[in-house]
Amino acid sequence: MALQKIHAPTGADQSKIPYSQRKIVFSMRFLAVNVPYHSNYLQGVMEKVFEIDLGSKELWTPEELAIPDFHTEDGASFCFCG
Repeated sequence: MALQKIHAPTGADQSKIPYSQRKIVFSMRFLAVNVPYHSNYLQGVMEKVFEIDLGSKELWTPEELAIPDFHTEDGASFCFCG
């Protein structure tokens, strides 16, 4: 909301306004997310995928990851461990 107050309206002609007084020109759009990651509907899904689809086999160990992976809520080291 704060950005909407300072940007120029879409299609506004600022050609006759000095550069130092022109409003910022940018566009915004919502990030398309096809999966409700933070939804109560998905509680327990990870465990089911791990047990049923993966046959309780780990795809990798945390040590094999090139980038550290941390839980988004508590910052703990995160892995798909059973």
